Amino acid sequence: MAETTSSTNTKTTHEMLPIKKYITYILIGGLIASALISIVSVLVGHFGDTAGRALATTVLIMVHSLVGLAFLSVEHDHSRSKALIINTLFGIVVASMLTSILGVWEVLDGAIVGDLYGTYMLGFIAVLIVATLLTTHLEDKLVRQMTYATSGAVGVAFVSLLPWIFQDDNYDLFDFYYRCVAALFILAATMIILTVIFERLYVMKHPAALEATNPHAMPLWVKLLLGVIVLVFGGWIIIPVILALIFGTAF
Repeated sequence: MAETTSSTNTKTTHEMLPIKKYITYILIGGLIASALISIVSVLVGHFGDTAGRALATTVLIMVHSLVGLAFLSVEHDHSRSKALIINTLFGIVVASMLTSILGVWEVLDGAIVGDLYGTYMLGFIAVLIVATLLTTHLEDKLVRQMTYATSGAVGVAFVSLLPWIFQDDNYDLFDFYYRCVAALFILAATMIILTVIFERLYVMKHPAALEATNPHAMPLWVKLLLGVIVLVFGGWIIIPVILALIFGTAF
C-alpha cells in the first residue's frame, strides 16, 4: 500500500514538474526578447521611453526567472503542505512577473498593481494557514473532515477581503459587509482551534510513534515560524479589520 502511495505521489510530481519547466522557458524567452530590444536601443543610441520600459521589463523577467528556477531546484517529497507552499509561491512569481510588466507598460495603473500584490499576499497567507492544517493526522476521519472544512472556511474568509482590497473612490462598502467579514474570520478562527483540539485528542489516544510515522507532519518550529509570518505579514490587514469592526471605527 505504501509503495502504491509513493508511486502515485512520484507520478504526480513528475506530471507537475514539466508545467513549471514550460513556464520557466516562457520566462527565459521573454527575457531574451526584451534583452534584445534593450541592446538594439543602446546600440542605436536612442534610449527613449519605450527602450526604458523594455530595459525595465528585462530586469523584471530576469529577477522572476531566477526566483522561478530556485523553486524548480527545491527537493520534492511526499509532504502536502510543502508542495502546496512551493507551488503557490511559484504561481505568485509568475503572476507577479505579469503584473509588474503590465504596470511598467502602463496597461495597469499603479493602484490596480498595488491591489493585485495585496491579493497575492493575502492568498499566500491563506495558503500558509491551510498548509499548516494539512500537517494534521488526516488518517483520522474526524480530523480529516475538520481540516478540510476549516481550510474551506479560511479560503472563504480571505476571499471576503477582496472587495476591501479593491475598494476605491467609485464605491463604498456597507457596514454589513464588514460585519460579515468579521463573522467569517471568527468562524475560521474557531474552526482552526477545534481542529487543533481534535488533532491533540487523536494524538493522545494513539502511541507517540504516530508523530514520527506521519509523512505529512511539519516540525513544531516550522509551525511556529508560519504563525509568526502570518501574524507579521497578515496582521496589518486582518487586525485593523477586526478592531474597526469591534470598536466601530471607519476604514
